[in-house]
Amino acid sequence: MIEYSSHRIDPSIENEFLQLKECFGWHLVDSNEVYNENTYVSNIKTTSYDGVFGSFMRGFTGNDGKIEVTTQTNVTNYIHMRFARDTDISHYDQIRSNEEKFWNYAETLPPNKPVKATAIGAVAAALIFISLFMSIITGTGAAVWEIAVCVAVPTIAALVIIFMWRHYKKRNNFYHYAMEQAQKLLSESKDLLYT
Repeated sequence: MIEYSSHRIDPSIENEFLQLKECFGWHLVDSNEVYNENTYVSNIKTTSYDGVFGSFMRGFTGNDGKIEVTTQTNVTNYIHMRFARDTDISHYDQIRSNEEKFWNYAETLPPNKPVKATAIGAVAAALIFISLFMSIITGTGAAVWEIAVCVAVPTIAALVIIFMWRHYKKRNNFYHYAMEQAQKLLSESKDLLYT
């Protein structure tokens, strides 16, 4: 029995995607590039010269107003690929299972580093410490609650930032683990096809 699979992919990864599908026993049946470009009016702004200054503007510009039309162009460009695979190939069940697991791992996205939060927390803590230091130097003194806030806010910010980096590290480790597992499944399936 023959099974089929269809995908829409970006033209820039056509060859890589074809090689990837071949590792799981798929063969390209059909490939078509779809390119659509449509332009539509997204905004119309009309300015008319009325009122006290209207006659002056009409005389100055030589018309009763102006119309500004804004257009927007949308481009759709992808390749529609259709694949077929014989379900009677050797090790079919294992290859099919590997492919399902592969896509679960391969779709894992790399985490974003919490750099912005760290920078914001560092700047806020620095400003608080500077203001506390300046109040001590100038001798204006600070109330107990101000000192408590100046200590508590940076401490809490530091704890939150530490938590965010630890969470990032865990997610980053899982991402690398997922990529390793995907690569192993790909290699294993390729080996099964040729045994």
